Amino acid sequence: MTSALGAATRSRRAGAGGRRAGARRGVLALALGVLLSVTFTACGNEAGEPQPGLEPAAAAELAFAGHGVLLVSLDTLRADRLGCYGYDRPTSPFLDRLAGESVLFESVYAVSPKTASSHMSLFTSMLPTAHGVTNVSNRYGIKLKALAPNRLTLGQVLNQAGYWNAAVACGGNVQPAMGFTRGFRQRFISSLMPIEETVDRALEFARHTMTVDKPPFLFVHTYEIHAPYLPPLEYRERLATEPGPVLGPIVEDLAGRPRRELGLAPAGLWDREDEFTPADVAYMSDLYDAGIAHADDQLARFFDGLEELGVLDDWIVVVLSDHGEEFAEHGDFEHDQLYTEHLHVPLMIRLPGGRLGGTRVTGQASLLDVMPTLLELVQLAGPETMQGRSLVPAMTSGRTEDLAVLAEHVMFPGQYRATLRTSDQAITYHQADCGLSAFDLAVDPSEQADLGDTAGFFSSASDSLRARLTQLFQLREALDGVAEGEELALDEAQLTELLQLGYTGDDLPAPEGSPIGCWPDQGDGR
Repeated sequence: MTSALGAATRSRRAGAGGRRAGARRGVLALALGVLLSVTFTACGNEAGEPQPGLEPAAAAELAFAGHGVLLVSLDTLRADRLGCYGYDRPTSPFLDRLAGESVLFESVYAVSPKTASSHMSLFTSMLPTAHGVTNVSNRYGIKLKALAPNRLTLGQVLNQAGYWNAAVACGGNVQPAMGFTRGFRQRFISSLMPIEETVDRALEFARHTMTVDKPPFLFVHTYEIHAPYLPPLEYRERLATEPGPVLGPIVEDLAGRPRRELGLAPAGLWDREDEFTPADVAYMSDLYDAGIAHADDQLARFFDGLEELGVLDDWIVVVLSDHGEEFAEHGDFEHDQLYTEHLHVPLMIRLPGGRLGGTRVTGQASLLDVMPTLLELVQLAGPETMQGRSLVPAMTSGRTEDLAVLAEHVMFPGQYRATLRTSDQAITYHQADCGLSAFDLAVDPSEQADLGDTAGFFSSASDSLRARLTQLFQLREALDGVAEGEELALDEAQLTELLQLGYTGDDLPAPEGSPIGCWPDQGDGR
């Protein structure tokens, strides 16, 4: 079948094994079972409860054993900036067409606003606390830590099943040494590069898959949408036409310099942040849109190449993002908080031949669900440590189980945060001040009015969040009791790259005790 996509494409900052494994298996299973089953009492459907409209027989027909898998991560892309998610600016004509041939999930949330944690959760279907991998930052006392060997990755599962794995990533906090390369057999390129080069290298791998008698798994990752929001001039002229008085001259000075030289946090970009006017914030947001348009055009070129190779219609294609981005909606920039703009991300899955194309799935889901979904589609069993759930039944029913989703910010010592979100409520724990914030999403979807303990759901939501986190840290302890991730020293090249990205600096001591050792008094005797 010929894809319509091929024809169409051608026309911040810091804010805060063995016997022992066998002996612990029951503990891990129990911890996982409890962790997965806890939801808000107000959520309605508990885990494991049958959902109206699910069609197991139809879902069973979505079986694509031996088909190729393409996973594309557009770093820092918030869902609400795409036309297929309701945006009214022309940022994503290609992705909008892709959505028409895909199953699009409307309410998917990242489990972390940070690149390393979110991508490792994508690769393991484990929450950040459970897998233990975070962004690297000497400035905040965070060393490079490798994924422990008892946390299996998607790459390892597919490799063991006979897949030919390859990846083109953009370095930074998708560091090979963190464990991302497991199962890729030295075919994991990870270096800061412009998206044009990413596409070229990915097409080289795609071309090579045609000479290999194995199904391929190709992972492609780009930082092109990430700060410093400096796409080529033609995109800035199209979508960012009103330079802000402070940011405009800074952009003019930085524009035109190579991506590798700029990095993700070039000197000067944030130096006058405190002076930004509303016009500067709007200009930055427009630059971000321009970057999406640039990435969209390059994705069109990539998919055009796949179409010409004749592989597109035989592959399962997943396009998503690891987290979103803030433009002062909550007083900050980039991605260091746990609000909707940081966590709501796109997810579209194009099945071979465009099957179920145009389906839109409602109800909440998590990036944790991507790995079990892919493994069910290719008919492979996943590791027992997976915390996500397959979305295959939702692809035929049009609605997920709509369970509460958990996200964490684990990067900075003493600044642990976690949020538990249903479709109409959100509650967030802040270690730094031992506080809880609560939002009624039904009337305040942008999370501007913190109700705190005056929210009618506050007590039940707090209990649910605390139970989830308690089980999560118990799981982490059980897993670490078998094997703990190794702390690694950065080599000179890694230090140089992280300096470009703005992630190095002076060490700060990590606080003692559990991140959830402090829990606010709810005023009812508890």
